[in-house]
Amino acid sequence: MRFMKFGFQMDPVHTLNHTTDSTLPMILESQRRKNRNYIFSPSSLTLKKSSLYAQVKEIKFKNDKLNSYKLSSEKKLNLNSLNYIFIRQDPPYDMKYISSMHLLEQLSGKTKVVNSPSGIRNAPEKILMLKFNNIIPPTLITRSKKEIDRFMNSYKKSVIKPLYGNGGQGIFLLNKNDKNYNQIIEKFIDEENNPFIVQKFLPEIIKGDKRIILINGEPVAALKRIPKKMTLDQIFMLGELPRQLNCQEMTEKSAVLSRKH
Repeated sequence: MRFMKFGFQMDPVHTLNHTTDSTLPMILESQRRKNRNYIFSPSSLTLKKSSLYAQVKEIKFKNDKLNSYKLSSEKKLNLNSLNYIFIRQDPPYDMKYISSMHLLEQLSGKTKVVNSPSGIRNAPEKILMLKFNNIIPPTLITRSKKEIDRFMNSYKKSVIKPLYGNGGQGIFLLNKNDKNYNQIIEKFIDEENNPFIVQKFLPEIIKGDKRIILINGEPVAALKRIPKKMTLDQIFMLGELPRQLNCQEMTEKSAVLSRKH
């Protein structure tokens, strides 16, 4: 079978955590399947005469170790020459991120983009979840301290976090009896340009949460993110450790949800 050419729009490769990042394993598997693989950053995109270009580097692994990659010199590549492009960069979900989605939408149909740029652009995860109010914690999205205070009167402990954050960064436990309560809210109001999200705290989080992977709407795998054995504040600041699940470990509610959506 003739090889294919894959592109990966991603963060700088040297910044990736080889223990937790999933992009490098994807590229390594693609190499095992005899494909040629190119990496590029969103900031390198250029639209010229109806064609989309990027400054790319070809990436090759010397062996099965994720740190054994070697990069070619940089070159300008017409992205329409690729068979597939995988969008892999992390948020922040800002205008730079959104602009790259608009540009990738200009590619001809013969280059498949995974996931759909319009789908990514129109479905930020903390907004998308609002379609499932019956299974998410009580949620407030606002920039108003008065609204947060009213919310906290009903739910004495809550979690506050950026609306477009990722990786467990910028997440704090809110407790009205905490001396830092007002200071935490003021920090968000001063430093966040966007609304932020406040949710009722669920103590069950100490047991971990589950992520379900779908392909064409069907659940194919799941993993459970298990908090490190630290204080809750440390858990929120540092994120969680993943553990692979088998399908039987998915809750009935999660399985039904994944099949329907």
